[in-house]
Formats: sequence, C-alpha cells, structure tokens
Amino acid sequence: MIAVIQAFEAGKTIQYAYKSPLTGRSIHTWQDIYHPCWNFDEFNYRVKTEPESVYALRFADGSDKKLFLSRLEATNFKTQMAESSVVVEFKEVIDE
Repeated sequence: MIAVIQAFEAGKTIQYAYKSPLTGRSIHTWQDIYHPCWNFDEFNYRVKTEPESVYALRFADGSDKKLFLSRLEATNFKTQMAESSVVVEFKEVIDE
C-alpha cells in the first residue's frame, strides 16, 4: 500500500481494479486513475507497468546487431565503429 502511494506522490501513473470480496484478487481490467481515493477495501492498486526498450545498431544491409540497454550506450558504441549504422529502438508491447 505504502509503495503505491509513494509512487503516486513521485509522479508515477497508478492503476486500479475492483477487488473480489471473496479472494481479494482483481476481477476487472486495470484502469489508469489520476485522483485515487485509496479505498483498499474495494480496489487493488498498482504502479502502471512501463514498457521497456532495448537499442540495436542497424547496418546498411538491414541487419540489427549488438543490443544495448540505453540509447547512450548504443550511440557511444556506434561512434567507435568504422561501418555506418543507425541506432534503432525496440519497445516492449504490454498486453493487458
């Protein structure tokens, strides 16, 4: 509970779902909430999952090589290479 409230205060997006009175599990899909009432008896709350990204170098032949966890890492590595390439971002798709 406290972690979700702290995340909200830090500017993170919070989501809520109705709570089953029998199991306590979420029984509906998660929805964004911008002004939570913090009713922990009737709702479950969570910090919205943010998609993650990885970066790769794409070469003239269309191939993607070497994965990086940040655009900066990929850009720095690219500047050390003689071969021409571009930095490409791959973003995770989250199905809810």
